[in-house]
Amino acid sequence: MGEWQHAQVKAIKIKKHQRPAKNIFRLGLDIINEALFQMAYGFRNTVSALFAFLCVDNKVT
Repeated sequence: MGEWQHAQVKAIKIKKHQRPAKNIFRLGLDIINEALFQMAYGFRNTVSALFAFLCVDNKVT
């Protein structure tokens, strides 16, 4: 993932001391972690919104 991100999407910045800002492995690990977190968080929000919709008292006033 890190190699693909570096080559295809956005290159890793090179700092003033001529070293990359992030390791390629770390970059890939961060991408995978973010994808898994967004998937889990998005699923939780979807389920809670569905339950909130189903639990609403549908009284017509």
